[in-house]
Amino acid sequence: MSGRKRAEWAALLFGLTCAAAQAGTVAWWPFEGEADTAAGQVTNQAAPETLTGTAGTQLGGTLPVYAAEVPGTNVWNGVGGALYNADNRTALLFTGSGAEGGIVSVADDPGLTRPADVTVEAFIKVRTPNDYAAIVRKLLPATGSSWGLYASLSGELGLRIDTDGRVNAISSTTTGAGLNDGRWHHVAFSYNSANSNVLMYVDYKQKLSLTLTTPPLLYDGSALVIGHSTSVANGAFDGWIDEVRVSNEVLTPGRFLTVTRIEPEGTLAYWDFDSGVTGVDAVAVTSRVNAAWMVGTTTKSGTGSVLPRYADERADSGKHRILDGKGGSLVHLNRSSLEFQGAYNNTVSVPWPAIIPPPSNLTVEAFVKPDWPANFGGIFRKARASVSSPTFALSVTTNTSGVSLTARFDTNPPGSAASNETMTPSKSINLRDGNWHHVAITYLHAEKRARLYFDYVEVGTRTTTNPLTYESGDFIIGTSGTAYYDGWVDEVRVTGRVLTTNEFLRAAPLTGTMIRMQ
Repeated sequence: MSGRKRAEWAALLFGLTCAAAQAGTVAWWPFEGEADTAAGQVTNQAAPETLTGTAGTQLGGTLPVYAAEVPGTNVWNGVGGALYNADNRTALLFTGSGAEGGIVSVADDPGLTRPADVTVEAFIKVRTPNDYAAIVRKLLPATGSSWGLYASLSGELGLRIDTDGRVNAISSTTTGAGLNDGRWHHVAFSYNSANSNVLMYVDYKQKLSLTLTTPPLLYDGSALVIGHSTSVANGAFDGWIDEVRVSNEVLTPGRFLTVTRIEPEGTLAYWDFDSGVTGVDAVAVTSRVNAAWMVGTTTKSGTGSVLPRYADERADSGKHRILDGKGGSLVHLNRSSLEFQGAYNNTVSVPWPAIIPPPSNLTVEAFVKPDWPANFGGIFRKARASVSSPTFALSVTTNTSGVSLTARFDTNPPGSAASNETMTPSKSINLRDGNWHHVAITYLHAEKRARLYFDYVEVGTRTTTNPLTYESGDFIIGTSGTAYYDGWVDEVRVTGRVLTTNEFLRAAPLTGTMIRMQ
């Protein structure tokens, strides 16, 4: 690296150091070094004059090595946060087997390494599974832990906490973490001293909630270590570790480090249903944006065994270019939609990830072509955990004029009876005319104003009693909870702001000379 580049990097780190210190970051080791060289002194970039790590070995192992294998070249400080590491070039590669391996040791600092509240996070990529492979650990004498985060032999994320007079006050692993798949994963845990609650996360999803029955955390002058548990029997990590951060507060997933830039006011999810083969059942439905988290799972019930299927029928017939707004840029060439058969209770359910904040301002849009829908057959809805009513929903309704729309908002507090604030078109519409139609709802938080759109024309509006009320619950396509949609759905997009009709997705015909090869 050139001297100028090093100076720019140092200046950036200095700026981030100030921001990090204010945000409660105690230590942040980004492991930047010359690739393929052994690590020596490892700097805490949150405060370079403190908590410097020293690379070493355990039981004849090898030193950790800087490696050009990283989870992402840019690291962001949470959702919508600042760029935290603009030049992530290397991680630390630990070579370990059993108890033989590399280690980074950080001497104790009573003012920094003994927080009452704590969040510890890192990116890891397992190369060879090892038992109790330590990621980061604050030691206690006799192989104990104030807290210790590790990867298990079976690929789960584990945590050990010892307290005064209690060995293994918490000793537990997650279920289904899948850390041995050869990919990078973000792992984290937090401890809240106010309620003694411990939460563990893998890839920003909460995997475990525990209560420490003998609080508080117990600390002494032992070191903080990375990559090894210092156990005489096992504990060496084999693989890559990057961006280890310790904070003296309880962070939520939206504040964790991420290598994906998430804009709270941008497109949060967009399912174009183009990832499958037409005529074949859909299983996992992926989003064009935030693909790692906005993954839908299809289900079915009732008579028959048909899941939603990818279909050649697509929005809009003969108009297979999808544009980002009226006259906007090309998003993609539309290849398929998703066909729902209401008799089989087809649905797509997407667990709303904790890393993506529920939008205060909102636009949800889709193209639809109903076939034989049931009354209140759901197009999409955001479920709530405490009540059966949704945060918001859009459904088809049947009447003597054909098939119309109903939007619903339930802004009542959690656990209260449904407020059932519905909105129907102000004019007669018929979705079951054999054509594709664009439908949308928007919500403006400041005014508590909901709007309903049909084919780019506002056809309904109302003010809700309260702002949108979000709880844990899936984003669901294909049902209202009691009735199921029958027909085709395409291009479902969720945006964290109110779009104008000119910003809604558009279908446009193909242009230019087309040659079809048989």
